[in-house]
Amino acid sequence: MRYLPRLVSYFVSSTTPSHITVDDAAVPPPRLRQTLPVSASAMTQTFCKLMGCFCSEDASPVERERCVVYSAFWAFGGTLDIGSRDLFASWWCKTWPNSFPSSAGDPWHQFLDSDSRSFVRWEDHLPQFSGAFVHSPDASQMMNLTGALMDSGHASMLVGPLGCGKSAIVRERVNNVSSGEVAEVLSLFVHCNRLTEASNLWSRISEHLEWKHGATFTPRGNKKLLCMLDDLNLSRCLNCGELKLELLKQLGIFCLVIQHKESFNSV
Repeated sequence: MRYLPRLVSYFVSSTTPSHITVDDAAVPPPRLRQTLPVSASAMTQTFCKLMGCFCSEDASPVERERCVVYSAFWAFGGTLDIGSRDLFASWWCKTWPNSFPSSAGDPWHQFLDSDSRSFVRWEDHLPQFSGAFVHSPDASQMMNLTGALMDSGHASMLVGPLGCGKSAIVRERVNNVSSGEVAEVLSLFVHCNRLTEASNLWSRISEHLEWKHGATFTPRGNKKLLCMLDDLNLSRCLNCGELKLELLKQLGIFCLVIQHKESFNSV
């Protein structure tokens, strides 16, 4: 593995504050800024997850190398803010000049096509206009990565300022997997506000469930239920000390607690 040791060393020296590092290099690497602090071990775990998403068992050595390049580039570079991404891409192309095809342009606008198993430009493969969502190379890249992680059962986090399109990307992804007559996924969108509490959330979710036996409830039609909670931070906290994120720790990772008069029942 010729990528990870070099990447980890580069990120540690480039993202650690200069006053607590000792850099013996004649020319110190440029300072990179992460959107959120992410450890090298966490980025390595993300690399392993992306490899599991994109690399198939029948891939040839060349195709497997492309999967490594794509997964490593986004596992580490995906944590950077906009101002540092060009610096990282420039360093990558100088360090491994043949990893991305130079004819395809900016590595940030390339993706690994599942059919040809080669790098192609997003500008040449943007989906058609769908409803109110406008596909751009950046948005399509995010949907490709988050969709691959979701399909493999992994979590992902989108970070950005208000109004940058985080909810729109997730909503479009949910619509893609739940649309059509033969879709195996039901979708539910819940917009939280200061009046949202556990009982409100359960009442919305229960509309898409059916009773099986005993205390077992499943999504209607033997399908999966994909629920999007928007603005969870605005939800209401109960007097019992419930945290806002406890709404997410229930019902799937979730042990929902609903208040009925003076008692609490586990569902």
